[in-house]
Amino acid sequence: SGDGVVLRIASECGARAIGYELNPILVLISRFISRNDNKVSVRLADFWFMSLPDTTTVVYAFSVTRDAKKMAKKMQSETNRLQRTLHFISFGNTLTGLESDATLGAYNLYIFYPLQSAEAQV
Repeated sequence: SGDGVVLRIASECGARAIGYELNPILVLISRFISRNDNKVSVRLADFWFMSLPDTTTVVYAFSVTRDAKKMAKKMQSETNRLQRTLHFISFGNTLTGLESDATLGAYNLYIFYPLQSAEAQV
């Protein structure tokens, strides 16, 4: 979530945006800045332990190299659980072992498709 700027941009485009942040100070800042936007919510939570809401279509993360493989597994797991396509946008890093579907500067788009149970091992 950081300061919530991406959440607010998503909201301006009509999306419901939920941010997860570990730093309580950033949660307070993001909530304060977004306080008048009922389509934005910020949670003090660890993304790795959260299930994505059933209505999720896009996930955005400022990612780091050490988490790239873990993120790919998380996204595929959530895609399989929700049984529909999810779009993942990373800023600043690529996902290890996956080719992005599109790239714009430091942004990489990955499209995850649900796998059949025999294929679901990532």
